[in-house]
Amino acid sequence: NLAETDGRVSDDIIRFYGTMAETGVGLVTIGASAVSVEGGSTANGMHIGPARYEDGLKRLADTIRQNGALSSAQIFHVGAQGNTHYTGQPVLGPSAYTCPDIGIKARPLEIPEIERIEDDFAAAILSGLASGFDFVEVHVAHGYLLHQFLSPFFNHRNDAYGGSDENRLRIIRQIADKV
Repeated sequence: NLAETDGRVSDDIIRFYGTMAETGVGLVTIGASAVSVEGGSTANGMHIGPARYEDGLKRLADTIRQNGALSSAQIFHVGAQGNTHYTGQPVLGPSAYTCPDIGIKARPLEIPEIERIEDDFAAAILSGLASGFDFVEVHVAHGYLLHQFLSPFFNHRNDAYGGSDENRLRIIRQIADKV
């Protein structure tokens, strides 16, 4: 929650993670950075992907490296755990679902929207690496969007992205193929 309101890296983030790197750890992971505007979970969460974020990301990766550690960027899309109040965007998921913690009903994604999110993940991975991060971790847990696609609890689709294990895994395979 230290990013600028538009998701860009702030001086506070650079100081925070730079200080972590100074402790002698081998790897500093930047947690839960959204791949798209609707994919964030907080008002001041970091974003990775479009070129407008790269200058700050480069400064961040360089600061971590200069302070003695490798760097990793964790990327995610919050999916049906989203909050319109933070993002100003609709809450989206593989199927209609109301997160009990937030209380906002997710709208099921349409195929072109899923393909756009796949592109967002691929762009975020490439942007993170181009910005100098040593690793990019794709967050596929904790009930966020990619986990929602994998889980029959969240995913009630009857198209190419739902039903069988192969179909529920499709979004992750598509992201890997696009990278």
